[in-house]
Amino acid sequence: MRSRVSSDRGCLRHPVTWLFHSIREKALDRSAILRKSGTGFAGFTPVEESVSWGMKNCGFLLIPCSESERTNGGVIFRKGKARGRSGASTMIDEQHRIYGKAPGSYPNREALEPKPSNFPFVLSVLRSGIILIAGVFVTVLSPVIAAEKEAVPTWTDVKSAKQARPEFELQGEYKVEVDGTRLGLQVADVDQGQFHVLFYQGGLPGDGWNGDAIETALVHRDDLEAIIEGVKRVVRKSPTLGKKAPEGAMVIFDGEPTEHVKGTIDKGILWAGSSTTTPVGDFHMHVEFRLPYKPSRPLSSQDRGNSGLYIYDNYEIQVLDSFGLDFVTENNAVPTESLNSQWCGSFYKAKTPDVPMAFPPLVWQTYDIDFTAPKFEGEEKVSNARATVRHNGVLIHDDYELEGGTGNGGKRPEKEKGTILFQGHGNPTAFRNVWMIPGGE
Repeated sequence: MRSRVSSDRGCLRHPVTWLFHSIREKALDRSAILRKSGTGFAGFTPVEESVSWGMKNCGFLLIPCSESERTNGGVIFRKGKARGRSGASTMIDEQHRIYGKAPGSYPNREALEPKPSNFPFVLSVLRSGIILIAGVFVTVLSPVIAAEKEAVPTWTDVKSAKQARPEFELQGEYKVEVDGTRLGLQVADVDQGQFHVLFYQGGLPGDGWNGDAIETALVHRDDLEAIIEGVKRVVRKSPTLGKKAPEGAMVIFDGEPTEHVKGTIDKGILWAGSSTTTPVGDFHMHVEFRLPYKPSRPLSSQDRGNSGLYIYDNYEIQVLDSFGLDFVTENNAVPTESLNSQWCGSFYKAKTPDVPMAFPPLVWQTYDIDFTAPKFEGEEKVSNARATVRHNGVLIHDDYELEGGTGNGGKRPEKEKGTILFQGHGNPTAFRNVWMIPGGE
C-alpha cells in the first residue's frame, strides 16, 4: 500500500497499520506504547522512507518502549547497512526488504546512514570475473542444483506437520475486531523463524474484505506471537467441500479407481500426475485438492506444491501454495520469484483471480468449474472457450473468454473435446471427490 495518512502525535499512520499496532498494544499490555521519548514517541519514530520491522509503506519506524522488551527482530531501515547494538547487521535493498539475519536490536539514528564501500575499484574488477565464472558453473552444476531442489522438508498431513514444526500452528488465518473495525490476517510461514503477514480491511478475502489495498509485513516469530495473542485463529472450509456428485454425473474419483481416471491412487487419494480418460466437451466439474506444506521454499516458488488442472491440454487453472501473497506483486514484504499469473487460482500466465481465495497448505480446497469448449466449423474456430471458476466457493473468474491456450498449452491445437490432466511437477499434491457433469449443469 502506497498511501500515507498524516496523524496527530507526530507520526504517520494508516487505519490498518494503526489497528495492527492497537492489536499489538493490547496483546502486550503495553500501556506506554505512545509514551513520548527523546527520539519521538516510544512506539513510533518518524523516519523518511522507512517502514516498521517488515511492515510495507507505513511511513514510520517502530521502536520498542525499552531495549529489554525485544532482543531479536527484523527492523527494516533505509537502503544500505544497519548495525544494531549487538553488532549484528543486515543488508536492506531499495524496496525496504530484509535479507539475511536481522539485527539483534535497534541502532541509533546515525547507524541508519549507509556507509560507502572502501573498495569500489576492486569490486568492479571482481564483478566481471565472478559473472564469467558463474556462467561456467551454472552450466556444469545444473544437474546438481536440480537434484538439490527436491531435498527440502515436505509434509502431506497435518498431524506430522504439527509434530515436526511448531510454526505450522502459527500460520493460517485470523479475525479480529478493534473499536468496531474488523481486520483479517493471513500468516504464511517463510522459514527461519519468519512469517509474511497480510492485513485485510473488513475481514478475510471472500469473508468481509472490502477490496482496499493490503498491508504486508515480514515479522519474526516472537513478534507474531505478540500480535496474535488473544486473536481468533480460523480454519475456513469451502462451502462446496464434500459436495456429492448428483445423479447422472460422471464420477471420476471418489476414493477408489474408476474407468474415468488413470494415475497414482494411494490411501483414497488421487495424486498429481493423473488424468481423466473420457473426453468431454462442455462440462461442470467439482474437484478438491490439498497442497503440501513446504516452508523452506520461498513464497511464490513454483516448487511450492505446483500442480494444475489442465483442460484439454490447453487451458491450465493453476494449483499452487501461494497463500499469504498479495497479487499486487510489488506490495509484498518478501521477494517474489514468479509472476502473479502463476499463482493459485490463475489461468496460467493469462489471468489472475478476481479474489485471492487460496487457503493455507494442508487445508482441503475446492474448484467448481463451468467450462464451455471452443467451437469449430471445419478447421476454423468460430467461438472461443469460456470458463467460470469458483475457488473455495467464491467466484474468481466470471465467464472468462480464453482466446487461446495458456502457457505451453497455447502451442497446441485447440479442440472441442478432451480430457483433464491433474498436472504433476514433482510435488505431492492430492486430489479427491472429483466428478463432472458433461454438457454443463
